[in-house]
Amino acid sequence: MYDGVYEQVLRRIPFGSSVLINEFVGSLISDMFKINVPAYGIGILTEEVIANTNYNEDIDIDNAGPCFFTAYHGSTVPASKHLILKISVGEIERLVLFDHIIANYDRHRGNLLMNARVDSELIVIDHSHVFWQRREAFFNENS
Repeated sequence: MYDGVYEQVLRRIPFGSSVLINEFVGSLISDMFKINVPAYGIGILTEEVIANTNYNEDIDIDNAGPCFFTAYHGSTVPASKHLILKISVGEIERLVLFDHIIANYDRHRGNLLMNARVDSELIVIDHSHVFWQRREAFFNENS
């Protein structure tokens, strides 16, 4: 699975295993909205891959197991007001609707990337904090 092309591996982070599912389901739904996200998937991160990878010192043997991964885009920069103005009409509106439907309260410039090599290409990452408000409302005794 890991051959230097994949960047983000999520497993056993402070928010628990639901983040793995949130990232995957959020990415699937983003496809339906034609939101540009990196290639993604769920795989098994083996101890062998961890032992032979110098990519990220935060990944250790405790992280072995199911993981969510995305393709690495080395030519991206965080979106700026100047770059956002180059995005096609309708793309921001689709993103706002998408985030509203999946209850993503964590959208910010750090997870809106622009491809430095392709003018006006927006790449959206990070669906880890989705479905939170809906889950709280579902389990709230007063609702």
